[in-house]
Amino acid sequence: MELLQKLNRNGMTVLMMTHDTAAAEYGTRMIHVENGKNCGERGGLSFDNV
Repeated sequence: MELLQKLNRNGMTVLMMTHDTAAAEYGTRMIHVENGKNCGERGGLSFDNV
């Protein structure tokens, strides 16, 4: 996880899909997907703000 955080701080985009909520907490943006549908998200920028 430290390596992924370091890469992200240096400008690399990191995409991680997991069922492990502890690992997911390392992310700066979390998108909850259930049955193939976006059920909500937390953190990050919305596309409206970019």
